Amino acid sequence: GTVVSLTPVPANGFIFSSWSGSLTGSANPGSITMNSAKSITANFTVKPYQLYVTTSGGTISKPTSNPASVTPGNSIAIQADFNASNYYFVKWTVTSGSATFIDSSLSSTFVIPSSDATIRANVVSMPTVTLSPVTQTTTWGELPQTITSSVTGGTPPYTYKFMYSDGTDIGWYTPTYTPYQYTPAGIWIYIIEVTDAYGKTDISNTSTHIVNSNDP
Repeated sequence: GTVVSLTPVPANGFIFSSWSGSLTGSANPGSITMNSAKSITANFTVKPYQLYVTTSGGTISKPTSNPASVTPGNSIAIQADFNASNYYFVKWTVTSGSATFIDSSLSSTFVIPSSDATIRANVVSMPTVTLSPVTQTTTWGELPQTITSSVTGGTPPYTYKFMYSDGTDIGWYTPTYTPYQYTPAGIWIYIIEVTDAYGKTDISNTSTHIVNSNDP
């Protein structure tokens, strides 16, 4: 009539799953009343790895649970979703633990964890560039204000190309440009094209420089 408590102790890499024989279920610890001879087996299964999936932009549609349990040696599908008009995918990276990607450059691929791991989908917003000032007015011979670009999103390093508004390259490839103080009188309209490390481009708003003649 003695009640005996049984505590299963798994080996490294395994977890307790159930009892069989004279004791059933998966209670841990288990207990049984000794009213006769008993034969009990503790059953263990391979401990799955816990895979956490994060993203720097957009959403994760695969796996459907987070964390996901992955049996050692198995692969699992992963997928990052995003608005391709505003974002682009760079690659998958492992931020903790250990895992191997079938192809880390694809937003939808497979990963094989070799421990508990956290992986991240690196999704980046498209580069956006603006110019300031939007408008400035000078007199011929007066030093103009420097036209300055500001970039958000994308992946550095960036390359720059100043142009006139008709797309003509003015031969200036830095983030800023100071118009020549002796630019002929008239209206000069500038734009800049920015390209990021992955070839994603954006063209800015216009910056208009009005040059008045200094003739009396």
